[in-house]
Amino acid sequence: DTSGRDIRLGRMIGKGGEGVVYDIVSLDKFVAKIYHKPLSVDRATKIQIMSSYSNDAVKQVSAWPFGLLLSKLDRSPIGLLMPKIADAKDIHKLYSPKSRLMDFKRADWRFLVRACANTARAFGAIHNTGCIIGDINERSVLVSNDATVRLIDCDSFQVVSQSKRYLCEVGVETFTPP
Repeated sequence: DTSGRDIRLGRMIGKGGEGVVYDIVSLDKFVAKIYHKPLSVDRATKIQIMSSYSNDAVKQVSAWPFGLLLSKLDRSPIGLLMPKIADAKDIHKLYSPKSRLMDFKRADWRFLVRACANTARAFGAIHNTGCIIGDINERSVLVSNDATVRLIDCDSFQVVSQSKRYLCEVGVETFTPP
């Protein structure tokens, strides 16, 4: 990482268009996202800026990046560290009646309203930092069995710092405005 600590990757826990997420051998509560392509200077700067925006509200509702991972060979940025989100499922498993019966067996109307309100609070906490959630999709919001909500893929959010805008570079077509 940026402080020179060796970060040993464990098993792969997820894969997406931008990179792969791994458990970290010595840190149970954190995961590493390693990008498929090397990070540009702007992307690395954006992650560093985001880690400085971290606060208790953001930590409570998201897998907010808290530092860069660097290549051991040349110290170039190759990924990021973020909190591990456990015991939560993609929100589409809650809003789809068929999968809700399997994945959220105790979800009644009150649970759905609570999860919806928690989703709005999570978005509000992120927007209060000045960031914009540009990549909204059915896999970027996770819901736990107590209706708490956590946002993931935060590294794609739009960030502004000193009048420079670091845009959201990814998106899902069905969730992107024309």
